[in-house]
Amino acid sequence: MESPEECSFEEPPSSILNLINPNLSENLVNLIYSGAIKKEKILKSIPKELWNDWRWQLKNRITTLQQLEEVIEVTPQEREGVLASGGRLAMAITPYFASLIDPYNPDCPIRRQAVPRIEESYKLPHDMIDPCGEDNHSPVPGLVHRYPDRALLIVTDQCAMYCRYCTRRRMVGAEENVISRGRLEDVYSYLRKNKKIRDVLISG
Repeated sequence: MESPEECSFEEPPSSILNLINPNLSENLVNLIYSGAIKKEKILKSIPKELWNDWRWQLKNRITTLQQLEEVIEVTPQEREGVLASGGRLAMAITPYFASLIDPYNPDCPIRRQAVPRIEESYKLPHDMIDPCGEDNHSPVPGLVHRYPDRALLIVTDQCAMYCRYCTRRRMVGAEENVISRGRLEDVYSYLRKNKKIRDVLISG
């Protein structure tokens, strides 16, 4: 069996050079092209072994407005969103995900997934803190038992990148911890007592 093809560092998987529309005005093409070249140079300055190292990706996440402004043309809505996103579901974007973002199009799907916007702070009457109803089915902290024969074990509140549509924003990204040994013992005790559970999904 052939080994999975590694991400090519010399040719990033989603180079924004490929996003240039030849029908755009010459000035805009020049602006996008110059930005793309700058981005390519940043990518090429990173050794391939680091780029493909998940530890390096986590360590070098974009977490501040200043860092974000070095990668994309930040809109006023994004600037306000980043400044308002401290605490729960703070901004964190890995260099890899940053390399996929269109730096000039605020409607880029991956950009909308990764970059906070001020609209996130708007509260509507029907908004739910726990839209999946997990807290009501949590017999012990860290475990969700909704179905008779399966359970969900949430082992960490940390993600490599925090998607802005996250349904667990009430619990993720605040301190970036893993479940404690004491809480794990409580989970094990509950699982041992409930013989019908045959499947435990580990998540975060």
